[in-house]
Amino acid sequence: MILALAVCSGAQTLLSARPGDDAGDQIVAVQENGHTVFTNFGSPAAVAAAAPRRPILRHTAVNRRHAAPPAHLEVIMQRAATRYAVDPLLVREVARQESGFHTREVSGKGAVGVMQLMPQTARALGVHNPLDPQQNIEGGTRYLRDLLALYHGSVRLSLAAYNAGPGAVAKYGNRVPPYRETQQYVNLITRRYVGAALGDDDTDTAEALPAPVIVRSQDADGNPIYTDAP
Repeated sequence: MILALAVCSGAQTLLSARPGDDAGDQIVAVQENGHTVFTNFGSPAAVAAAAPRRPILRHTAVNRRHAAPPAHLEVIMQRAATRYAVDPLLVREVARQESGFHTREVSGKGAVGVMQLMPQTARALGVHNPLDPQQNIEGGTRYLRDLLALYHGSVRLSLAAYNAGPGAVAKYGNRVPPYRETQQYVNLITRRYVGAALGDDDTDTAEALPAPVIVRSQDADGNPIYTDAP
């Protein structure tokens, strides 16, 4: 099955790319050239990804499971995702893995907050108080946006760079580095992300799925689409 997460106006479980649009639309499964496509608009067409942006260096994180975001953090993540045109499901799964949605989380390496921003990364993103959940999530989501642009929409490479840093990805020829932690990080988030998109809230089931290769692209109107189609 080719999974496409069409991110467009009015979506609640996916991103509203145009703030202020009606948020009452429902996500439905439609057929696109014989493939199942999850969307809230008619006929998504993948086109070129956004132009590359300058990378920002990054840190590491630990494994998190079965956490659900508090309502106020869910609102912040949805708004940040809308602002930076990133799928809120992806933002949520990164936050789940990074901190378990704990706003005052500080790692042994000094990463801080919901999205576990290192101090130098926070400064580069304009985050003055990384313990403030709104600033932290906004910064982390912006960073995801930059990485998705840098890696031409590759979710796996973006996640690898979020965990190990763009330098590590470049060192291994723009591939997921062979670090055990980074590979587990990428696979866990990718599986949960797909499981969430399919409406599967069972984390164990989602983690049992093969980790797909997901790419961010755009339709003809500039709406983001996340898909495992080549």
